Amino acid sequence: MRTLFIHGARAAVPWLAKSETQLGFWLRELLARSHRNSAVVALANKLVRIAWATLRHQETYRNVPAKSAALIKRSYNLSRDTLLRVESEMAERLI
Repeated sequence: MRTLFIHGARAAVPWLAKSETQLGFWLRELLARSHRNSAVVALANKLVRIAWATLRHQETYRNVPAKSAALIKRSYNLSRDTLLRVESEMAERLI
């Protein structure tokens, strides 16, 4: 199953890298600082966690525009670690 999620993530990277969603924003930041293959595996992991959370809580996935994450980054001069923590907390609240 891991291989299938990685293949799915690899197919989704071109579209997600262009999307103006929070997931697209996260992926662009990740692609800028890591190797493409590592980013694909990280995306697969994130997609699995999103799928698990939506199934576990019996909710539909709510896609969030990237503007909220971008505004946080611009309005505060945050370190990368702090920004990633804030973004993950925002994503957890929305899932």
